Amino acid sequence: MQKDTLVKILAVLIVLGFITELAGIFGSNSAIFSNLFNSVSSSASNRTGIAQFNGTIRTYNGALFLPSNVTLAVPLSELKTIDGVRSVVSSNGYYILYLESRDDVFTTAQILRQKGLSPTAIANVAVPSVLTVTFSDYTAKNVTFNGNFVPVEVEPYFEPDSAVPVAAAFEVIGDQVSGFINSRLSAPIVNVVIPGTIINSSVLSTTYQIPWENRTYFPKNTTGYREVDSILISPPMSPDQILQKRSLPYVVYIDSSSVLVSPTTSTSVLASDFSNLTLSFPNSTLTLDGSSSLSVPFDKKTLYSYQVLLPDSFDSKHLTGFRSVSGTGSTLSDLNSTLNITLRCVSAGDTLVVLGPAN
Repeated sequence: MQKDTLVKILAVLIVLGFITELAGIFGSNSAIFSNLFNSVSSSASNRTGIAQFNGTIRTYNGALFLPSNVTLAVPLSELKTIDGVRSVVSSNGYYILYLESRDDVFTTAQILRQKGLSPTAIANVAVPSVLTVTFSDYTAKNVTFNGNFVPVEVEPYFEPDSAVPVAAAFEVIGDQVSGFINSRLSAPIVNVVIPGTIINSSVLSTTYQIPWENRTYFPKNTTGYREVDSILISPPMSPDQILQKRSLPYVVYIDSSSVLVSPTTSTSVLASDFSNLTLSFPNSTLTLDGSSSLSVPFDKKTLYSYQVLLPDSFDSKHLTGFRSVSGTGSTLSDLNSTLNITLRCVSAGDTLVVLGPAN
């Protein structure tokens, strides 16, 4: 198969797949989009295709949407008390938060995200006057768009006048766009390492490593203590070896690679009874939250929590979304020092929208 033919076939599959995906995500029964779709003529001269372009968010419609089929992180009554929220109604699978003004969409969405919610909104995105539309027969042509904007459902991380990449399905007659079908934001989510400034730090926890032989140093019911009474064995034991070792008086449980023993069992006894095998003795751990600490003869590891202020821009991109994030580290850093932190971001044109620390 020639390379050009293969490229054409792939183009067909991509366009058809994208049209199907758009229909699935934003079907004609969507509560958000049902009043926005233009009727599609069945004339043979109409063709459906996909255009990808960089648009500009001019305004938002004055409402935010939350799915009603999931448990909200805050009571519904609390949503009604947020500044800028005029009313909250339930309709067709959504809680719709009607706002006092469309200018409140961006700031109200930030408040909701801080409460653990993920609202969406309808952005009115300005469209270039000329679009390149790819059709299902793998042909493409430049067509004229005579409208002003198309509606795009987005999570409103972007301020008005932000440039965003959009993919949209249109009806085309001749050289003109004759109808809008659907659209979506086509910005990827990426992990980016960004240097921030430490504005607050504290001890998150301290973990002590207790050698296996000293595992009864703390009572079992000590808060934060994890006593390990098992040992690891290699190579794995055979069924005959398991049957033989199971009769030892201190064995609580045994399988091919591990043995759980009574708390009073010593390493010397185990070394003698399992002399033909290699034994590993895992540490027990005691973890104290906050700045609590103990004077004990065991190794410890302290984990620090940081609040990191992000810069206004990074790598020639404007940063929006969360302006500060939390991070952790095993070394204590001074206030106002720099900490590199990996963040999950939406990359859209010259904007990086910070969603939070990467998992």
